[in-house]
Amino acid sequence: MHSSHHHTHRRRYHWPHLAIFVSLCIFFGSIAGLENLSGQATSHQIQAAVLPQTSLPHQIFLPLVLRRSLPVAPPAATATRTPSATAQATATLTPQPTFTPTPSPSPTPLPADSVIISSQNSYSLTLGSQRLFYVVGEVQNRAAVAVGNLRLVLELLDHSGNVLSTLPATAAEPLVGSHKSSPFRIVATLPDGFATYRLNVTRFEPGNAQAAVRLQAQNTSVYVDPASQWLYLYGEVPNPLSRSIHISSIWVVFYGADNHVVDVRTGAVFRPDLAPTNLAPFRLLVSDLPGSYTRWEAVIPYAETTTVLPTPLVPGGITEEHITDDYGNQSLRLSGEITNTTGLQTTHLQILGTFYGEDGKVVNAGVADFRRGYNGILSPVLHTDNPQQAKGPFLMELSVGPTSYVSRTLLATYDATLLPTRDDVQVMHTNVFTSPASANQPIPPLRTLVGEAYNQGDYYLSNVRIVATMYDAQNRVVNSIGGGLYPAVGGIYHNILPPGTAPNPESDRDVLSPFKWPVYPNQGADHIGFAVDYQFSTIRPAKSLSLTISSTPITLSQGLQFSATVQNTGTLPVKNVHLFTTIYNSTGEVLNVSDNCPITGSLAPQESRACQIVIPQPYEGWIPPYRVQVEGEDDQ
Repeated sequence: MHSSHHHTHRRRYHWPHLAIFVSLCIFFGSIAGLENLSGQATSHQIQAAVLPQTSLPHQIFLPLVLRRSLPVAPPAATATRTPSATAQATATLTPQPTFTPTPSPSPTPLPADSVIISSQNSYSLTLGSQRLFYVVGEVQNRAAVAVGNLRLVLELLDHSGNVLSTLPATAAEPLVGSHKSSPFRIVATLPDGFATYRLNVTRFEPGNAQAAVRLQAQNTSVYVDPASQWLYLYGEVPNPLSRSIHISSIWVVFYGADNHVVDVRTGAVFRPDLAPTNLAPFRLLVSDLPGSYTRWEAVIPYAETTTVLPTPLVPGGITEEHITDDYGNQSLRLSGEITNTTGLQTTHLQILGTFYGEDGKVVNAGVADFRRGYNGILSPVLHTDNPQQAKGPFLMELSVGPTSYVSRTLLATYDATLLPTRDDVQVMHTNVFTSPASANQPIPPLRTLVGEAYNQGDYYLSNVRIVATMYDAQNRVVNSIGGGLYPAVGGIYHNILPPGTAPNPESDRDVLSPFKWPVYPNQGADHIGFAVDYQFSTIRPAKSLSLTISSTPITLSQGLQFSATVQNTGTLPVKNVHLFTTIYNSTGEVLNVSDNCPITGSLAPQESRACQIVIPQPYEGWIPPYRVQVEGEDDQ
């Protein structure tokens, strides 16, 4: 399916206005006439170029002509001067009143001690060759109104009290309510000669009569890793307002037994944009707390927005697996997929998980590894030829914190876009084979997924990413893999996928690109679905590469061996040269892909490289069909 998208670029023009200058001169002998000045407007035309979009996937620019013209003003008539008699009257000018703007009332300044530093602590850490100095604490607003635009200044001093360096800072919240406190955290690099420091509040202003509503973290819990003694803080933040909000960070203040600040740490919530009544889970790691604490409190700065956030998508097809490694460490692994049912193409997909214990508190939280391509793009399920294009598999693995829970919440946040949907790439000739087990290798035999990708569109494509989702008999996701150009581990072998020009791609395999991935674990897999992500490319494969294969392959016990020679016959260097061999069975399915002919660096003009290629024999005495391909890019 081919679709297009129109963009209209508009530019505003400022035209000369018709300026009429009137001069009234009163003379005792004559009265001067009026002269008209007229302006002329010109016609402009803009023509947009036709180019495939390369910065955003699935988008094409179409021709666009924008015209705008203004009529040309007709020439003004010339006034005829007629002699007149003696003037009968003299014009009198009446003075106009002068406008004086009313000044805005200045806010009453607050006393200098309205904002104080109520608690502070300092400590230093050495990271490599750097000595870092931390000053943490709270500022307290003792005024009857909220204060904003609050500024701090940290001064690092030597033994004589001389200032070595200064560092400005702010409180966590842009507006501190009346009789409220807000934390701060300052990190400085210690200069030579440092002895002590000085911290002052240098500025604040009266704010709104009532400060914004403070967000409160709920369902919080603490997990201490028994091996490292690191702290993991869990919880969630609700949005109690009637508008959407954006949360940039979460601040956590640790207090000692006397309510003195021990430390202040910052982190991010997993869901920064919250619609009304929505929840945002968070997890904060603290690895090096400078002292003991008795309690902690979260401060969550936010900004109100008028943006209407879309309803999150709910994942499906979930399977769960508890894993224990050789060291006894446990982890929780969830596999599933998202289906785009919004009717629009979605981007920036993020899958969030919140896990609750028996008391309803958050015992773990995490973000899934989303397998689908660039910025998490999913086509709408109703507007695609391949329904698999509307699905995106994910894998969520929690390797820290408790892995047992009573209930969970999984959801996917996203942005909607009007980018068109295209299904230019199809997957074919797929196969899964098992490597023969080795007597010296007790591990289970490795399974490998292979196939080919065919570009049936009109444009060259780059960053092609094949996504495979494995389902069990109940259509639950048991595994998912995906990747781009990374053949050493698994991926597609063509860096640039040319458009298919042959009526039947099977008869011209030059327009096909093989792909290959190891598959593990693969228990319970019943069937596989494929999706493809890509971007339009302005880069073309180099046409100056020639490939020569020796005519008589040598039969070995492991398979076939022959010589391949690649030459750059052009006038420009060629970079990213790689050679790969696809092996087929008698029905045309891909049996294996080999890239054991490394060509490092670039090929200079007229330079040649040769190597030996070995093709394994799947069955003794059988010579499989194969095809050797080479690819590179002009190095300009």
